[in-house]
Amino acid sequence: MAPDRRRGKTVTVIGWLFIVSGLCVLVDVIISARHDFYKIDFGLLALPIGLGILRRRPAARRFAIVAAGIAAVMTLCVGAIFLFADGPFEVRVFSSVVGHATAWTALVVLVPLLLIHVWIVYALTRPSARSEFGAVAATVSDARGSKNGGNSVPA
Repeated sequence: MAPDRRRGKTVTVIGWLFIVSGLCVLVDVIISARHDFYKIDFGLLALPIGLGILRRRPAARRFAIVAAGIAAVMTLCVGAIFLFADGPFEVRVFSSVVGHATAWTALVVLVPLLLIHVWIVYALTRPSARSEFGAVAATVSDARGSKNGGNSVPA
C-alpha cells in the first residue's frame, strides 16, 4: 500500500459494499437471537474483509475475490433452484417473512446480485486494483527474474 496515494473509488465502493453487507448480516444474527434462534453466519466475515479492503490489505483483497466468487456461484445455484422448484417462495427480511414471490420475481433480485459479485471479482483482479494493494510489485519482480543471486526485490 502506498501511503501517499489516495484510495481509488472502485476499491472504496467495494470496501463499503462488504461493510454494509456484514452489518446487515450482524443485524440479522441479532434479530434471530432475540427470537431464540441462534446462528453463526459466514456473512459476518464481510465486516473484516471490508475494513481490510478500505485499508488496502492484500489478504483482504484475496478474501474478497474468493468470497465474491463463491457468492456468484451460490447465486447461480439459488437461481437454478428457483427456476426448477415449485413456488411461491417466502421473502424474508432480517429473518421475518414479509411476503411471497414467484421464481421470476426472485430472479429480478438475483440477477443484479450476480452482476455485483462478478463485478467485484473483475474489479479486484484488474491491474489498477492490484497495484493499490501492492500486488503488482511482487508479480513484476517475479516476472523479471532475479538480478541479485536468486533474491527477488519489489520493482
